[in-house]
Amino acid sequence: MNIEQFISQLESSDAYRHNKAVRKLVSESRQILIELGHGNDGEAFKAELMKFNDRLDIALKPSAVPSSKTAPETSEFIEQLNLREQYSDCLKTLSFYGFLGENGEMREGDAPHPTFEKAMAVFTPEMLELAATFQEPTLLLVPETSFAVKVNAIDAKKTMEGQIGTYQSDLYKKTDTGSEKITGWKAVIVDGAKEMGLKEGDDVKQRFDKRIEARKAVRKHDEKGMERHAYALLMMESLRKGEPIDKGTYTLLDDDPALSASDVPDAGWDDDRVRFFALPPGGVGGHARLRSAVGGVVLF
Repeated sequence: MNIEQFISQLESSDAYRHNKAVRKLVSESRQILIELGHGNDGEAFKAELMKFNDRLDIALKPSAVPSSKTAPETSEFIEQLNLREQYSDCLKTLSFYGFLGENGEMREGDAPHPTFEKAMAVFTPEMLELAATFQEPTLLLVPETSFAVKVNAIDAKKTMEGQIGTYQSDLYKKTDTGSEKITGWKAVIVDGAKEMGLKEGDDVKQRFDKRIEARKAVRKHDEKGMERHAYALLMMESLRKGEPIDKGTYTLLDDDPALSASDVPDAGWDDDRVRFFALPPGGVGGHARLRSAVGGVVLF
């Protein structure tokens, strides 16, 4: 089935007819999916399709529809995890790195950043309960742009003494999608510890691909791994506060579209720069870590 047939079937479905969020998503994504589907860059098409399917999954979940009332258990977790304070921190970081104006205003042509209530509507009580078990639960508002935009933002506001330009291997450039403008937002809570401990099911003596397989096998429902965009925002949060994450470790980006049988993307701080690298699946590294995340696309 080609991409036009896929979209046509989706547009004839009950989900499309009865769900405004699905119709909006299809309208926004149809053209870029068709263009990439007919192009020569299969990796870019795969990444965009994965993002589309992720947003579609969120749109189809009843829990994705914002409620006028917050469930008591959700309110308790919001307080426990200090999510209101963390939301304010997110806005400060977004302004510092130029995704918002100095006073939090939107840039021309960008999708509006979510209110606190819209961001919280992404998370079910079960997601928040899971996030509470993280080593350091950290809320992130992730603007949907190309990865290059995020790398340029990091390099435009260097906060560490002697910091030089971000390194990224060709893998990230070849699999980059998105635009310079913000087309949407994700709200995620990640395990944001400066130096991660080992997760359940992880063994540093195993190959990277086997570690990722083992970790995925024990993940809870709705638990995800890390990908480049969320990691970039997590690094921005830590750099703004003067202490990079992963100074003595590095994170395997086990939920990134560039993960394949030949490449394991990873990221960290390497003495004087942010680094996005790629490792062989058969490699072994005692300092490699895996981070968890919950959340997804914000619906407006």
